[in-house]
Amino acid sequence: MRFSTIPISALLVKVLTLSYIVTKGKAAIEEDSIEKIYFGGRWWQDGNAMRHSWGLGTFIVKFQGSSSLVIKMGAALAGAYYTCTVDFGPEQTKIVTNTYDKANDTGMIFTSLSLTEHTIWCGRNNEASYGDSVFVGVELEASGQLLQAIDPNANNNMIRFEAIGDSITAGYKVLVPPSRALDPATIANQNVFKTYIRYMADAWGTSDYQVLAKSGVSILVRYDQHYNMSHEYLFCVALPWISDSNSHKVRFN
Repeated sequence: MRFSTIPISALLVKVLTLSYIVTKGKAAIEEDSIEKIYFGGRWWQDGNAMRHSWGLGTFIVKFQGSSSLVIKMGAALAGAYYTCTVDFGPEQTKIVTNTYDKANDTGMIFTSLSLTEHTIWCGRNNEASYGDSVFVGVELEASGQLLQAIDPNANNNMIRFEAIGDSITAGYKVLVPPSRALDPATIANQNVFKTYIRYMADAWGTSDYQVLAKSGVSILVRYDQHYNMSHEYLFCVALPWISDSNSHKVRFN
């Protein structure tokens, strides 16, 4: 797969052997499970898993007949933060507590759900400085059925855009109040969903946006550095539309 050909819009990945469902009381591998999960952003295949680092890294899981959903995933650093919604309700924060060498364990869990149809949407808060996230599969109860999740912008009725930049675009220390500006950056006080990009998306009435950003890594080589985004992000597409700025850009598709 050539990553330079991946469109800015979110991807629906159809790889039958990447993920699995384990149903409580009956372990069963369902080979079509991964094609039913919608992956938004710059995910890529890594063996039997889906991997993500740069950007929001959203995914949508749709199911019915199960009062719980377990997401089997891991992160480079234990304690990766995700913003999630159940049936597009209020946002809630989920923390992936296990590292990606234990991605077959429970990464996050949703409980006390009715047996009706549900849609779980999640996106990664933390920027590329905090390493990769790995998505392995989902776990439903024995009565559960995984349904087809679709691109929420399949009809192109929303603006689609991607913001490219470094620390400000990445949400560096965005949760730190001005009175504590000297606090160190941590995985807990950085959140790409609290940046200007989210406010732009809300103002434009769109949920179809992505972020390509890492703190300290500019689009072009800075005067005091010998590297830029294309050195850090090996799958970075060519950016011929960039002229003289080395910090933040917004690209529409």
